[in-house]
Amino acid sequence: MCLTIWGDHHLSIGKWYLLKNLSIRKFFGKATLTTTVQRTVEPDAEAVSDVVCSKIFIFSADVVLEYYCPRRHLLNGVNPETLITRCHQCGAFVKNAKMSTEIRGKISMLDECSDQLSFQLT
Repeated sequence: MCLTIWGDHHLSIGKWYLLKNLSIRKFFGKATLTTTVQRTVEPDAEAVSDVVCSKIFIFSADVVLEYYCPRRHLLNGVNPETLITRCHQCGAFVKNAKMSTEIRGKISMLDECSDQLSFQLT
């Protein structure tokens, strides 16, 4: 998945960062991760300082995307390729660009050094 970070952030390859307030968008038919206006990009001091292994194999991914209208009602059956979705709880028609998206789940992988890694998405 591609990541686009808007603004004047200078990121370095091999460093770890804590990214907050990201959204998922379709770009040329593919899902991409992008920053929002409320984004924060901070160096992650708790992360491993050096990256030794670069190839990974994802063997388990249990990820859920949840979409919410501006009144925080859960939206079911959202098609990201349409422009507007109707909230069945409040009856509002919501532009897909104005929805909130939450990503939750767990990704487990093996790196080329045969170390097992797991990440919790919250």
